[in-house]
Amino acid sequence: MASSLQATSGSFTLGDAYSHLSQFHENEGLVAWWQRTFATELTWFFSRRRNLLVIGSVAAAIASPWYELSRAKFSIAIDGYEKSIAIALLFALVWLSFRAAAGFERLPGTIRRHPQVAMHCVLWLTLIGAWLAPDERTRAVFACVVLLIPIVIWRCGYMMLSAKRGKMNSKRFRDHIVYLFPVWHGSNTPYGKGLDYLSRHEAKSEKDLVRSQLAGIKLLILALAWGVLLKLMDTFVFAPETPGAATLDLSLSIPRVESLISHRASVALPVAWCSLYCELIWQVLRHAANGHIIIGILRLLGFNVFRNTYKPLYAQSLIVFWNRYFFYFKELLAEFFFFPVFSKAFKSRIWLRLFAALFASAFLGNLYYHILKDERLLLAGDLGGVRDAFGCRAFYCLLLACGLFVSMVREQRRAGQHQGFSLPRKIVRIAGVWTFFAMIYIWHGRGHFWDRTQFFLSLFAIV
Repeated sequence: MASSLQATSGSFTLGDAYSHLSQFHENEGLVAWWQRTFATELTWFFSRRRNLLVIGSVAAAIASPWYELSRAKFSIAIDGYEKSIAIALLFALVWLSFRAAAGFERLPGTIRRHPQVAMHCVLWLTLIGAWLAPDERTRAVFACVVLLIPIVIWRCGYMMLSAKRGKMNSKRFRDHIVYLFPVWHGSNTPYGKGLDYLSRHEAKSEKDLVRSQLAGIKLLILALAWGVLLKLMDTFVFAPETPGAATLDLSLSIPRVESLISHRASVALPVAWCSLYCELIWQVLRHAANGHIIIGILRLLGFNVFRNTYKPLYAQSLIVFWNRYFFYFKELLAEFFFFPVFSKAFKSRIWLRLFAALFASAFLGNLYYHILKDERLLLAGDLGGVRDAFGCRAFYCLLLACGLFVSMVREQRRAGQHQGFSLPRKIVRIAGVWTFFAMIYIWHGRGHFWDRTQFFLSLFAIV
């Protein structure tokens, strides 16, 4: 080994050193050392990890819903009784979904053709029950269930999707509870998707487990690094949230985009544009840091699944950025909205078919997903409040869908052509991607549509 190092020492560069360091999880020597050093622990965990995950998921099935209900703000009183009944009902709904998936071929034809629609009808019927409940206690139970269903509905959706495709790998509930109530949790978005996806990426040997764990450690290190970078941006880039609160302001005093919109601060155009790009970088780092923690845990458990965020700031097209920015949310929209429309609508008109599918996913699906997360407005039945709260996001989703459609058309037309762009050309393409996503982020939040539009126009000195 020493002789081989000497033989290559003359050509070993700083870039090679960085490559070896950044890809330490693929180093065969480190993999062998890890396997020797933790041989007993690896053997014990490898043989018992499914049982451990089931136990952890049962605990998560109680702890996670209880936590969500405890931090929710309802207009009616909620006590431990209502919470317990709601969690039991949620578990019953998940069990019934599993039984439906396990016996999918025996379901009525309408449900077999549209299993996702059937599940979401259950959610909306529960919401109607909350509106029409005869007494406050019953209404409280329904309200709790409405809050909890979005946590599992997309995960149950993956289970039903596998059943519809005839890929129900296991008909044991204990195998499915691992992702229905995951110990890694995350958000309503199913990180790791369903059982078929997890099974494809599951460690099949102790050596695979070691590789997966080292890859997970790498992501946790990156999550820590991005978290530190976020703190540095908050300290040295963005203006303090409360001016004068800090004794020493070391920042560049770049205002946050929301601050510019809400306070209509008068700043120079270069500062406003700088705020947009810094906000984009901050949001990417935040998604990467949070996603790396969840995927890092998944990999430590032996599921070497794809990252949630993978270098979107290097993307040279809008569609590539969208694929890399929030992978599992993009997959959710693709599986439940894009492909169902693309497989059925406008089969003789490819571009109209593509636009309809992108509109269904990036616009309608995106908007619907976020509306389900606002239980307060749903339970109040406040349609005007929904319109005011999500009007800006609807415009954001529309711009996103249109941008992705144009990008996908351009990418398909380039298919088979030479893709070797010069460095200046690559920089221009990357800058264009940054600019698009930075600008549509203006309408990402809530608030008055005209205030956000005025800020957008001010970027071009129109108002």
